[in-house]
Amino acid sequence: MQTNDVREYPKTTTLVTAVAHREVDTGLVDHYYLQRFPEEEWKGFEARNCFLDGGDSGAIALAAGAGILKTTDNPEGAERFTEYLLSETALAYFSTTTKEYPPVDGGSVDPGLGDLTDAQGTLSLLREVGMIPYPSPLSLSP
Repeated sequence: MQTNDVREYPKTTTLVTAVAHREVDTGLVDHYYLQRFPEEEWKGFEARNCFLDGGDSGAIALAAGAGILKTTDNPEGAERFTEYLLSETALAYFSTTTKEYPPVDGGSVDPGLGDLTDAQGTLSLLREVGMIPYPSPLSLSP
């Protein structure tokens, strides 16, 4: 990616549309953007999500999470909000409506989503090629 002439688009939906119209061969977007196009637009729509097999260097996933800053003026409110984000109701919404992966084990995952099995390997690869700094602010540990 670093050596190719990468084209930038102003919005993710314009990139998905560019792939669908074959203006570019591929685009890197969060998986749920394609699923946000209305179902009636899918007839003849040539863009599709591609989930690479585990172990493939292109199998990159970004996981969502929640945290509370030590400097917050409202730790009780922040904790209640975080607890809500981890509730069954919120996890079901993120999985079924926005097609997100749950930030904790035990949340339901939409069957159309791929399996997250080697997130640490993805971080290692991105560090190795210089795409993210090492040490990185990205971490998979609590």
